[in-house]
Amino acid sequence: MVAQAQLADSSALFELVQTALPDPILGLTEAFIKDTRSEKVNLGVGVYQNGSGNVPLLESVHKAESKLVADAESKSYLPIDGLPEYNRLVQQLLLGADSLVAAAGCAVTIQAVGGTGALKVGADFLRSVCGAAVIWISTRGSSFGNILTTIRTHIRSTSRP
Repeated sequence: MVAQAQLADSSALFELVQTALPDPILGLTEAFIKDTRSEKVNLGVGVYQNGSGNVPLLESVHKAESKLVADAESKSYLPIDGLPEYNRLVQQLLLGADSLVAAAGCAVTIQAVGGTGALKVGADFLRSVCGAAVIWISTRGSSFGNILTTIRTHIRSTSRP
C-alpha cells in the first residue's frame, strides 16, 4: 500500500497539473451571458435555445428517443469500432456512394464519443500505432487544438473547415 501512503495528502496529487487553456467556444458563451444587449446572438455551442435561454426538448427528438427505446432489442455493448451499418453510412456520406477508396477497403471508420472526445480517442490511437503521427486540424473557431496538445502527437493546422 505504498501508493496510498504517498497520496495521504490528496491535494499533492494535483500540484503538478497545469491549468488548461480556456476553451474559446465556451468563452463565447461566457461573453454572451455577460452581454446586456437585447439583440445579441449566442455563437457558442450549436444548441438551439428558446427566448428564455433554455434548451427545450423538441417533440421530434422526444419521438425519436421513444422509438429507439421501444425498438431496442439489447442493452449489450456495441462492437469495439461501433455499429457496422452506421460506419458504412458515414463513409458513404463523407466519401460518396461510389467511392473507390471505400470500395477498395482503404477507408476506415470507427464510431466514438462525440466532438473533442472522438478526436482524443483517434489521436491516442494514432500515437500508439504510428508513433509520430501528424494530425491536421481546422483552426476555424475550434478548441480541438487544446485537446490534441494533451498528447504527444505532432499537430499541423489549416484554416480549412
